[in-house]
Amino acid sequence: KKLSMYEKKMIIKCCNDSLDLDNVMKMTSRILSLISHCAGIVLAPRISYIVLENIRFVKLADKDILVVLVPRVGNVKTMVVHIKENLTQTELDKMSNYLNTIAKNLTMAELRRKLIEEMKKEKNLYNKLLSGAMEIGIEAFRDISGDNVYVEGRLNILDQPEFREDVKKMKEIFKTFEEKSILVRLLDQSINSEGVYVNIGGFGDGEKGMSGCSLVAAPYGNNLNVLGTLGVIGPMRMDYSMVIPLVEYTADLLGEAFSRREINSNQNGSL
Repeated sequence: KKLSMYEKKMIIKCCNDSLDLDNVMKMTSRILSLISHCAGIVLAPRISYIVLENIRFVKLADKDILVVLVPRVGNVKTMVVHIKENLTQTELDKMSNYLNTIAKNLTMAELRRKLIEEMKKEKNLYNKLLSGAMEIGIEAFRDISGDNVYVEGRLNILDQPEFREDVKKMKEIFKTFEEKSILVRLLDQSINSEGVYVNIGGFGDGEKGMSGCSLVAAPYGNNLNVLGTLGVIGPMRMDYSMVIPLVEYTADLLGEAFSRREINSNQNGSL
């Protein structure tokens, strides 16, 4: 089925450039649930996929450093790293300035791999500051997961007749929606798919709460990379002829929203 003009306008509106990306993804999951009458779900871009704009080290205590990561698109990420030596803020500024020179156009995962390679290759050539910058960087990017999942319309599934009278099944579904790792694993199934991925009740033992359900999902991305996935979870008898084009169209528009913001960020940075 083709999406109606009204449905397309709803999706276009939620990808408005005036909204921050967190709100865009939240609204996207809501629109997916409203149109499909099922649960809408959006997996935010993996931190490891995010291209960095700037890195800053801020001294907290003697050996505790606040690492501030400013992505090209999206919200600022912060983390606290414990280091071996007591460094001054001036030394930390020099370290972060050095990392910024080599982090250009790299994702966090790519930068961490580069730092490890450089440490091995030039280990004896780096002075204290360069070596310290790399060690802090590697430690800061050690845990680059932090997946964020937006889910709307959980009650839509429980309103389906096949689940409404089954209290045990309702509890299993609710528990599944509360387990972020399960939702990430489900959406990961579609991350490498070309086009729309459809799973009709074929879930493993780790997703027992999904028995009797189906997932329709698709990856979204910017001009270079797949960033995340989005989809609809509902009963196996869901209207696939409507949900598949809905998911495909929404994934395209969400990817365009990320691309526009990255282009604008590049243009602003070059002024």
